[in-house]
Amino acid sequence: MIMNWLLTILLSIFAYTLYSYYGMRTAGATTATAAAFEMVRSWMSFGLIFMGTIGFSLALFYGSKASEFAVTVVIAIGVVVSFAFSAIVGGSQVGMGNLVGLGLILGGIYLLK
Repeated sequence: MIMNWLLTILLSIFAYTLYSYYGMRTAGATTATAAAFEMVRSWMSFGLIFMGTIGFSLALFYGSKASEFAVTVVIAIGVVVSFAFSAIVGGSQVGMGNLVGLGLILGGIYLLK
């Protein structure tokens, strides 16, 4: 059961890091349609989404073996990873409200275990 949780957490981090990087790559698109079609025009973008989806699916698979709240846990981990990615790589400002929200999310993940 601990290995299932470990795989769920690691695969969620992997998937959402790739999703966040894809979002950063397509942030300059002028329309939502242009951002959506970026995936089929570039092998790099397609690979990011494809590998992220595989990681997300595997995270849900292993998480569902550990808990009935696997979807909630994986999405909550995704919020935390996206927040960290935007703060570290994107240079976003982090305030006290952001840190309190992050603490609440992490507390909720812990309580769902």
